[in-house]
Amino acid sequence: MVLGYSLARMKKLMKRLVVVGSLALVFGSLGSCIPLAAGAAGGYFMHKKGYRLQSPVKKSEKPAPRAEMVVPEG
Repeated sequence: MVLGYSLARMKKLMKRLVVVGSLALVFGSLGSCIPLAAGAAGGYFMHKKGYRLQSPVKKSEKPAPRAEMVVPEG
């Protein structure tokens, strides 16, 4: 007996503590990823509609040329 609890009950409490702690770490780390992903997705769609990053943010008359990927031969 440890602190008035049997060993079996202590093991069960420790397992529960590990599970709750793991869930807290996972959800805590997702708290910073989700806003960043949402901001990136929003910026991508705004770029497709003609908005460019400048101060102040405004829509340009014509879209900026996009760089094309060049694959070297050989």
